[in-house]
Amino acid sequence: MAAVRAPEPLKIFISYSRRDATVADALADTLAARGFKVIIDRRDLPFGEKWQAELAEFISLSDTVIWLVSDTSIQSKWVNWELDEVAKRKKRLVPVLVTDTSRDALPRQLGEIHILPVEGCFDVARDLDQLIQVLETDREWIKQASRLQDRASEWLTKNSPASLLLSRGALVDAERWKDRRPAKAPAPTQEILDLILASRRASARRLRLVIAGTTVATLLSLILAGYAFFQKQVADGNRVQAVRTLATSDFQRGTSLIANPDTASEGIALLARSA
Repeated sequence: MAAVRAPEPLKIFISYSRRDATVADALADTLAARGFKVIIDRRDLPFGEKWQAELAEFISLSDTVIWLVSDTSIQSKWVNWELDEVAKRKKRLVPVLVTDTSRDALPRQLGEIHILPVEGCFDVARDLDQLIQVLETDREWIKQASRLQDRASEWLTKNSPASLLLSRGALVDAERWKDRRPAKAPAPTQEILDLILASRRASARRLRLVIAGTTVATLLSLILAGYAFFQKQVADGNRVQAVRTLATSDFQRGTSLIANPDTASEGIALLARSA
């Protein structure tokens, strides 16, 4: 009996102000111990383009981004840039309040996203189970979103080759995934939608070619069958004509031979064959 494959762990990126590093490290270690794959940048980096590509990659690889909300994170250029990346890449965002911060001061990127916990500041002993419940919600849909985003990014990076389009089965799964988006899940990115559309068009072209090929093959089979029938009819007609000719010849010879007593028996045989 084949072993049951363990589910792929969710990848969590933690966005935080470096002044909240102690809280971020503790949360990262706790989530890792609970089976999550945690991505956290522990370097104290100056804000600038030098590090943006690397941090953008961290966000792109994640399934969900946890943002530790505090007075300093709200003011952080890095954190706000990361939130813009999260919105651009349509990653699920889970804000966690770690200091007594006014909720009226929260940035525009949050929109109507609820902050954990509902009241007070996050406490691991009290609120961890609630956080994990939120992270596990719509788990498979979120994981599929990440897989499709990786495929779409590779497809676009390599100039949209046909070899990286979705196969028929994968396309059916992707369209079913898109149509079943949970109410609180982020919408599919434009890159994923472009990949699905291009795959659907390629699949339609392949289907048209198959139908055209089948039609041609069917017509060719009908033509060959008709030609074979015609040839058979010609052959049958030739055989009938040959038999008729032979019968006429035997009848004529038999009639002439039967008049002579010496050849009468041969004449009777020829007449019988002509009959």
